[in-house]
Amino acid sequence: MPLIFPTDNALEWRKLFKPCAAQRLFLPSVLSDVDSLLYVDTDTLFLSPVEAVWDHFNLMNSSQIAALAPEHEDPNVGWYNRFARHPYYGKLGVNSGVMLMNLTRMRAFQWVEYVIPIYKKYRLKITWGDQDIINIIFHFHPDKLYIY
Repeated sequence: MPLIFPTDNALEWRKLFKPCAAQRLFLPSVLSDVDSLLYVDTDTLFLSPVEAVWDHFNLMNSSQIAALAPEHEDPNVGWYNRFARHPYYGKLGVNSGVMLMNLTRMRAFQWVEYVIPIYKKYRLKITWGDQDIINIIFHFHPDKLYIY
């Protein structure tokens, strides 16, 4: 399947963080027939069965659209609480390297409609590309996120 980005600034989206990393932001509209998926960065190593991560879908409530882990546990070395110039989730932000995505709920939430305006508003203040956009969305909608 070819990568799909908004036609307005498609090259900018492609280079947002790492090549093609921002594609994840548009998966709810690209994979219109998929209910849920587990997005994993290429540098992730599983030390236990992947099913253990997938099982977190069963722990999400009906309003939660995604599950993420905290970016850090120690505020003394956390990146977001020390350096971010934009809103982020909670006290320390979330890491998007392993993300459970309920695409059906994300579509109902109109996820993609949040992504582009947030990028336009904060594009000069984000460092970690798609992860920062995800943090900003869940800053404003914390009830939509399950923390595992």
